[in-house]
Order: sequence, then C-alpha cells, then structure tokens
Amino acid sequence: MIVCADDYGWSDDANRAIVELVAARRVSAVSCMAGLPHCAPDNLKPLLEHADHIDVGLHFTVTARFLDGARFERSVPVRLVNFFSALKSCVLRKITPAQAREEIAAQYQLFAERTGRLPDFIDGHLHVQQLPVLADAMIQFVEKIPVGNRPYVRNSYMPLAKIRAQGVSFWKSASISTPGKQFRRRLEASGLATNDGFAGVYHYRHWRRYRDFLRLFTTHMESPTGILMVHPGFAESWRRAEFEALRQATFLTGVVQRFRK
Repeated sequence: MIVCADDYGWSDDANRAIVELVAARRVSAVSCMAGLPHCAPDNLKPLLEHADHIDVGLHFTVTARFLDGARFERSVPVRLVNFFSALKSCVLRKITPAQAREEIAAQYQLFAERTGRLPDFIDGHLHVQQLPVLADAMIQFVEKIPVGNRPYVRNSYMPLAKIRAQGVSFWKSASISTPGKQFRRRLEASGLATNDGFAGVYHYRHWRRYRDFLRLFTTHMESPTGILMVHPGFAESWRRAEFEALRQATFLTGVVQRFRK
C-alpha cells in the first residue's frame, strides 16, 4: 500500500508534519504543490533528503488563489478560485485543451526546477486531474514524456462494494470515485501506469474519528499499489488528527511501500 501525503507546500506546518512521517516510514509518497511559496527549493530540501525511499510527485493545482501568477501568467484562465469554479469551467469548456496542457507543462517544469528531478507521479489537488478537459490534457501530456521518465498518474476509483464495506462517508467517496473510474480506464487504455485502489476520503468535520477511519481505509485496501491519501499537518485540527493517527499507527510498519520499486 502506498501512503501518500498530499499538499506539501501548503504551509510550513504541513511540510514539517509530512517530513516527520516520512522519516518514521509512515508515508511512502509525497505530492508537492510546486507553485506555492512553501514549495521553494529550501522548503523541499528536508523532504528530498528522504527521496531514496519515497515517491515524490506533482500535486497539480488549479484552485489555489496564491499560485505564483508570474510563473504562469500565460495560462491565467486556468487559475480558478475553488473546486466548483474549476468544475463549472471544465464542464462548460471555458478552459481550452491548449490552456490546460500549458498549465500542466508549466507546473511540471517548475517541479523539476525546484526539486532538481522529474516527478515520480502526478495527481491533482481536489482530484482536478480527472475533470473534463483537464483529464484529456493530463493524458496527452504524460503520453509525450519518454517511457523511461513517465510518472504514474493517480486515479480515485473505489469499487462501490469497498465504499460500503469501509463505511466512511459513502456519498462523498462515491462522488470522488465516479470520475476516477472513467479516468482509470482511459489511463489503462493509453498504457499509462496508475494505482489499483484508493482510500482516504472522509468529511473533515469528523476528524475526531480519524483513527478509526485509518484502520478502515487500510483494512479495505484493494492491492499493494492502492493509494491511501492523507493530509497531515499541525495547525488545523483535522490535519493534526491525521498526523497523530499516522505517527502512532504501528500497524503500518512494513506495510507502507513505494509504487516504484
């Protein structure tokens, strides 16, 4: 099972929490928001010290207000306020395929500049990589990368039987899984590597129950390449709850692994 900490670069406290869990071998992949101020080279240095035993990927982002506009000024139409504005713009095709590809390429290049390496994988903040237009652009972009350097791409598909069995936030899980199912099929049809299994979805207002949720997520993971999405941090209650549960989860010892061997 891959335990992937999302949102590296979101804040200094999230970065510190993620690095601590990586050092403790509770996290095996980290998804970096390359365009955010807290994802500069100096911020990444503590994380990259552990790069020999984790996957380090790009957390493709179109919904954060504070992306570095100077770096992406040509693709400003893709810079959206929140998930619902992103969804509306994608469904109504207000974002063109060319703009989407340009945005992905810009963030991919910035990741390479800031980390000094290519990403092991690509996913999306709020799963935007699976939205109309953006999904097409993501597949087309990755297909053009030479095979030896291609990242794997995350999908959020969860079988309905699994969602019922784990018993955590059924409707939220189902709504995130639905676009993931089609996206996974398209990735596989294109011969692109992707995860087999996904978990970690819950309503953040129920953070006090996260320790129980973590057990359920891991118990019902489909395969060794399934991804458990986590968001540790210190400042926000729900992020701290995730951090504490992961830090104390000795049952993860020897279970957590990388996607790439």
